[in-house]
Amino acid sequence: MRSIAKSIRDRQREGLDTDAVIFIVAVSMFLVSVIVDMSLLGIDTRVTQVLRYAGYGIILYKLVKDIYDRNTLVKYLVIFSMLIVGYVFNHNKVMLLYSLVVLATINIESKLLMKIYFAVQGMILLIIVTMSQLGMVLDYVNKSIDRTRHYLGFDHATTAPILFLFMLMEYIYIRKGKLTLLEYLAGMGIVTYFYKLTDTNMAFWICVATLTFFFIIQLWIDKGYITETFRYLLALSPWFAAALSIWAQYAFKAENATWMKLDEFFHTRLRLGYEAINTYGFSLFGRDITWIGSSFPDMNPKGYNYVDCSYLQIALQQGLIFLCIVLAMYSYIILKMTREKKYYGAWICVFISVFSMTEPRLVNVVFNPFVILALTIITTDVSEYVKRLEIKRKRAYG
Repeated sequence: MRSIAKSIRDRQREGLDTDAVIFIVAVSMFLVSVIVDMSLLGIDTRVTQVLRYAGYGIILYKLVKDIYDRNTLVKYLVIFSMLIVGYVFNHNKVMLLYSLVVLATINIESKLLMKIYFAVQGMILLIIVTMSQLGMVLDYVNKSIDRTRHYLGFDHATTAPILFLFMLMEYIYIRKGKLTLLEYLAGMGIVTYFYKLTDTNMAFWICVATLTFFFIIQLWIDKGYITETFRYLLALSPWFAAALSIWAQYAFKAENATWMKLDEFFHTRLRLGYEAINTYGFSLFGRDITWIGSSFPDMNPKGYNYVDCSYLQIALQQGLIFLCIVLAMYSYIILKMTREKKYYGAWICVFISVFSMTEPRLVNVVFNPFVILALTIITTDVSEYVKRLEIKRKRAYG
């Protein structure tokens, strides 16, 4: 919270405090309302809905306030076009409302975005997990033959560790890819704690890989030799991750012993993906799909069909065109970060791409602020391009 206060003071000196305060209040209200809805705190959803819509209202106020600035107006038009395209593909007005958060980041520094997400996610996570361990909130324990999973005050066992994973990435972005030994050990301790209680494999291993990667080779990352050399390969990593994960689910064979062992390792994700492909099929523009998954208290819902893979879920529901747009966006941001020598940002996007092979967080703005960062950077670049074209036109015609 001190870092947020410092950011506000810095922006006040620059005369931009109003935008910063509006952004902090609106995004905080949005995050608190949605994450609390995923918890077992027992707060009436009508209360969180009012909080969420109040946040949307503040964002709309910011839009009206800034719309008279020509440069900002161009950015709004670009993002509004993106949102319309997203709505056409998403078949979901809730996602359109969530997209308003993207608009709130116009003229907001990326570092402040990460600080807000880190502070709000961290505060809620700490409160809910602590209350669950003190018995103040239900810590549901799901016991099966091979796994015992604590839900830590949330409606699903994966929520807490995945929140922490993205908090870790936000922190690394704020620290520009540098971790001290103390930070590394503290991160590993928290990750291990979540793993022992929730048995969330992918989040655990991506956390370990991210921490170790940035701690051990941060000097090489800072110099940029590795990133610059393999920048195009890194930019293609989201495409590789999408192709591999979708192919594995498409090629799955229930009668093959090797495939069955792989499916067991991934906790039936391959089988569920295979069934979803056969049920819904691929299309350019997607289709309306009601995903049915297990969460407390309904642990064995009828008609379970949930697909955890971000890439397959997007391909089936939003369509192949929208999936290509998302992948191109991630490729662009990786190259952009590399050109700006923010190598840590490029590598974070690579880790998110790998993680999204088994978790549906690639475009989830509640967990993942990097998709917002990507959209705002693209919007700024388009706005600057339009400005350059206008300058050339004025020069050409006097």
